[in-house]
Amino acid sequence: MKIPKLLLQPLVENAMIHGIEPAGRPCMMTVDVELVKQDGASWLRITIQDDGRGFDPQAPGRKEGLGLANVRERLRIAFPDARMSLSSQINSGTKVVIEFPVQAEK
Repeated sequence: MKIPKLLLQPLVENAMIHGIEPAGRPCMMTVDVELVKQDGASWLRITIQDDGRGFDPQAPGRKEGLGLANVRERLRIAFPDARMSLSSQINSGTKVVIEFPVQAEK
């Protein structure tokens, strides 16, 4: 199974630039990859999480940045059934979860 180029890099970069660097304190970022079973199928779940500055995703006027939009588009093209979720809380960090079905290599 191949993961498209530049699928994870923008998410890790966003965590560093927008979450960890401006927090003004020591922070941690994790990238977890796990194989999970859902409805009898195997899915790959990738979680990128930091405990940095965080933000309010529902703030008025807040737009999704170009990096996230590009990740969503790459994911949609490579894995039409994929899911991506983002959660964040001010001063508690941000979590992005990507899930897609594992396809047998040809």
